[in-house]
Amino acid sequence: FWGPYQTLADETERAVTTFRMFRGDGSLNVEAYDHSLEGLVRTQGRALVFLNDPSHNPTGYSMDDREWTELVSVLLNRAKHAPVTLLVDIAYAAYGSPKHRDFARHLLPLFGHVQVLIAWSASKAFTHYGLRVGALLACVADSTDRADVQAGLTYSCRGTWSNCNRGGLYAVTRMLTDEALAKSVIAERNSIGAMLTKRVDRFNACARGKLDYPRYDGGFFVTVFAKDATQSAAQLRERGVYVVPQEGALRVALCSVPEREIDTMVSAIEDVVT
Repeated sequence: FWGPYQTLADETERAVTTFRMFRGDGSLNVEAYDHSLEGLVRTQGRALVFLNDPSHNPTGYSMDDREWTELVSVLLNRAKHAPVTLLVDIAYAAYGSPKHRDFARHLLPLFGHVQVLIAWSASKAFTHYGLRVGALLACVADSTDRADVQAGLTYSCRGTWSNCNRGGLYAVTRMLTDEALAKSVIAERNSIGAMLTKRVDRFNACARGKLDYPRYDGGFFVTVFAKDATQSAAQLRERGVYVVPQEGALRVALCSVPEREIDTMVSAIEDVVT
């Protein structure tokens, strides 16, 4: 998972509970997810669930329709026993496969049973990566409850990171409201997305059958499983290939690898992890 989730929990004196993400066949381990969520509901009487989808960071995995349906069923079942909040982190959704961009329809059965939050990264979606501008959308039907949620979030935000980056906020607002700029940024984002898709396709063509990694069809990153990730990363550095070692895996940033270099990169990774 994305490491700063742990930092967020640490800063608020909370803990993170995880589950084994994949089954042996590479599909999402819904049973492990249910078991972990059941434990939280039973021991603490509530749960906040983070799902980073589509284009999960760091694996690049995107859930399919069946997996979303199964996860929603688990949430609804556990929400019968205690309050459950689902936060869907869609930071990289704009750069994933188009077939996963209609994921929001799977959230509809949750309304009225599970509190739904969506974390959106404007700085990524509008190619202003370093400006750190985003939004948290709370899906609350009742106007009174909505006002309470807004007041609570406003108070909390003011006490943690204060205010949004003013320059980035102004730029994103203009790109949303100025018709000419909106068309321009959409064209630019589509061009970047097309370039990334070519890299993803090339990686899959080169790595399939050679590397052990989750289903990958979009997003900035992919994760390659490795028994000794730290040692593998060190060996790759000596060959001019830079990856991020994690527990049992290497995070590979396809967003920074030109298509022409992917074959060489895959061969180097294959050499050190097999």
